[in-house]
Amino acid sequence: MPAFRRLFRLSATHWIWYVFSPIVVIGGAYLYYRRYQRHRAAIRSFAAERGWSYTEREPDLVGRCYGRPFEWVTRGR
Repeated sequence: MPAFRRLFRLSATHWIWYVFSPIVVIGGAYLYYRRYQRHRAAIRSFAAERGWSYTEREPDLVGRCYGRPFEWVTRGR
């Protein structure tokens, strides 16, 4: 048998890895995304119950507070 064929020879069960690995990875990403959506919806309902508004990202607030108790941010963890 030529060296090229020996190098790329696959047994009968290797196809399982090529089929199920992407399914597992994509399924895990989908479950993570659904969990993130449910968590975000729970936070929004929590805020709505109290009459608050919820914004996921607010770049205007970055760097607005300095000193204690916010000094750990500049110091690192």
